[in-house]
Amino acid sequence: MSELQNCENCAHKDGCKEVYRRMSQYDGPSVLGRVFCAFVIPLLSFIISLGVLQYMFEKSVSSENQRIFFSFLGALIVTLMVITAIGVVNRKFGKYRQRELCH
Repeated sequence: MSELQNCENCAHKDGCKEVYRRMSQYDGPSVLGRVFCAFVIPLLSFIISLGVLQYMFEKSVSSENQRIFFSFLGALIVTLMVITAIGVVNRKFGKYRQRELCH
């Protein structure tokens, strides 16, 4: 009830309605793939590589602190490589999709 009262007294209430109307009619491309590539894939690569490296270093590194450090460092390197690969793929295929959409 208080939101309606705020809208009734607001000088921009018609502008808000227009913005919400336009947003509901938007037919642009989905950003789900970009969000997945930007956030989910790097996070999963970090978690998986951290687990794999912890397992690999379990027998070869005796100190737990060193094992954690090397596993974290290795997972960070793997994640940076994945982010770089995603950027390269986006640059290579992004230009093709851009040309295709423009013509």
